[in-house]
Amino acid sequence: MIIAFSGLDGSGKSTHAKHTFEFLKKKGYNVKMNHIVNLSLFNIFLRTVKEGSLKYESKKEAGEGREYLKPYHVIGRMILFFIDLIVYHAYTLRYRFSKKKIIVFDRYLYDKLANFNHKKWAIKFYSSIFLFFAPRSDIVFFIDRSAEDSYKKKPEYSKEFTEQKYDSYNWLMGKGRKNSFSIRFGSIEEVQERINGLLSRIL
Repeated sequence: MIIAFSGLDGSGKSTHAKHTFEFLKKKGYNVKMNHIVNLSLFNIFLRTVKEGSLKYESKKEAGEGREYLKPYHVIGRMILFFIDLIVYHAYTLRYRFSKKKIIVFDRYLYDKLANFNHKKWAIKFYSSIFLFFAPRSDIVFFIDRSAEDSYKKKPEYSKEFTEQKYDSYNWLMGKGRKNSFSIRFGSIEEVQERINGLLSRIL
């Protein structure tokens, strides 16, 4: 079984993934935890190329105050993301057909795709195809922190980009399976209590 946590920066993905791992371990499940970045050939590639290659570039100095990807950046990411699918399938195979073996992902494929602008039909088409071939998570928790709050918490990217990413998450969550839960951001205790309750009901 694959349990994934997604959401904007500062939403608490890592915190709740860790608490969920501990909760399931106490329940007696054979549970592992991983970060999607650790399995990504794309991210390994990024660490081997010079600064700025295939990364977001800022137009803030030009006064536009937004991040963007040039067309060849988008194409490069799209190709590498599909190569990553081989790694994802190989790694998750032993977890996908067992309720007793569980992998908890701090971030998942949705977090990679959310960086693209899903207001464009071509991006929607690509993401739909990608998710069709990708290993589906059995349970997804989207920690729903507003774009405005996320931007205030972590203003590395512009407010415009953060809002675009939030819209992308909402579109991607609509492509998920029945056990995709949007949980409103709140205190750690309140959010985790709801997560634990949903897991107790499903597992």
